[in-house]
Amino acid sequence: MSMIKTKQQNADSVRREFRRLSRLGHGRAFLVFRDNPHIDFTKDIISLCVHDYTYDAQCEGNRSEYAMQFVRALSPHARAKVIAAVKKRLQGEAVSNSWQYEHL
Repeated sequence: MSMIKTKQQNADSVRREFRRLSRLGHGRAFLVFRDNPHIDFTKDIISLCVHDYTYDAQCEGNRSEYAMQFVRALSPHARAKVIAAVKKRLQGEAVSNSWQYEHL
């Protein structure tokens, strides 16, 4: 097995790092996103938009604006995918789950 990473292995590694950083709410996630335009982060951004990964929403607030910075930077096609996923999630969200609903 070669010690040189293939492009796919490298992309998978970058995607995992983006996922980890974005779920922690780190600004470094946006730097990873910005510096790797050849990698499709759409699925991870959808996850970031439809799930509230805050540790304690009462202290942190929600991360909706944080998620929106990624959405705004997407291509129109990818942005449409994210918006469709959020709309679908909103239709199924119980209003009683106010923290998650506020995030969406």
